[in-house]
Amino acid sequence: MKIVFDTNVWISAMLWNRSVANKLFKLLLEHEVSIYTSYELLVECKKVLERDFPESNMKEILNELLESSVYIQVYDKVDVVANDKSDNIIIECALAASADFIISYDKHLLNIVEYRNIRVITPERALRLLSLFF
Repeated sequence: MKIVFDTNVWISAMLWNRSVANKLFKLLLEHEVSIYTSYELLVECKKVLERDFPESNMKEILNELLESSVYIQVYDKVDVVANDKSDNIIIECALAASADFIISYDKHLLNIVEYRNIRVITPERALRLLSLFF
């Protein structure tokens, strides 16, 4: 199984130990499920951390993100998310990884539901689904 976390899920997983995103993150790591990221996603995470969480230890968070994910190079660009073009980087990463799921809280991505056999679901739904397998 291959997963891509949206920026909002990464940040929730890294900053809040009791969040659903953190529980999901730990479950995926425990069961050695691959979580993919890209340069574009890392840049976005850095920007959000600088803007919204300046007191956080950004370097430590980004290092943990890198250590716990599979870095993938994105070559193909898409224009799928009409209402928020910046969300296309999530789709691009998922396509490059041949991901099964995008995990997100973002309504623009969630409204897509599925794109090229990649399902877009919330961390809560992902946790429920994974509990059936693990």
